Amino acid sequence: RLVVNQGCERLAAGYWVVIFPEGTRIAPGTRRRFKNGGGQLAVTAGVPAVPVAHNAGEFWPKQGWAKYPGTIQVVIGPVMHAEGEGPRAIAELNERAYAWVAQTQQQISGVAPQAVSESASGIA
Repeated sequence: RLVVNQGCERLAAGYWVVIFPEGTRIAPGTRRRFKNGGGQLAVTAGVPAVPVAHNAGEFWPKQGWAKYPGTIQVVIGPVMHAEGEGPRAIAELNERAYAWVAQTQQQISGVAPQAVSESASGIA
C-alpha cells in the first residue's frame, strides 16, 4: 500500500509517477511478472497507465555494473485505462501492459521472450 499511498499523494500534487513493475533489471529476452503496485495505483487514483518498453538490458546487463556502447531504443506505449475497479481491474490492466511491453521489447531487440519467471510474487 506504500506505493499506492505515496503515489496518490504525488499525483495529487501534480507530479508524474514512474513505476518499474518488474522490480529489478532482467536479462534481454526474459520476462518477469509485473508486481501489482502500478496497476493498483492507476485504479485507485483513477488515472491511466502508460507502458514503456526499452532494450537497455542489452547494454547494461543485470549482472554487474558494466555498461556497453549501443543505442537504447525507448517506445512509449498507448494510454491504458482500467476497466472497472478492484482486484480484477488491477490484474487486467497489468496483463494488458505486460503483453504490450513483451511484444514491443521483442520487436525492439528481436529476442523472443522466454518463459515468465515465477520468482516474482506479483504482489506489490
